Amino acid sequence: MSDVLKVDGRLLGINSTEQVTDKFKKRKFWLETDLDSQWPQTVEFELIQDKVDIIDKFKKGDMLSVGFNLRGRKYTNKTTGKDAVYNSLNAWFVDKTKGGTSTTVATTKDDESDLPF
Repeated sequence: MSDVLKVDGRLLGINSTEQVTDKFKKRKFWLETDLDSQWPQTVEFELIQDKVDIIDKFKKGDMLSVGFNLRGRKYTNKTTGKDAVYNSLNAWFVDKTKGGTSTTVATTKDDESDLPF
């Protein structure tokens, strides 16, 4: 999947970090999207491993932009033999937005000595 998946919305809540195994941890948070719609959507995102702390600088009600990967896995129930598919939205960046525009600031150098010409 080569397209960048990104969504903007309002932060509704942040769960605590889950230590799933000795080497794997995850954390979930909720974002409300389609705020101008009659039916806003609540979407759950997952942060994993070294990304679990990137949500700490935000608070409930903040407007955020979230970049994510869509993940899916097939599961066969050992008792019933029925297949199911579980999807997750793995967030890999979270930025605060204002009016739908990201407030991330790019840093630039003022020193012109490293120009290629």
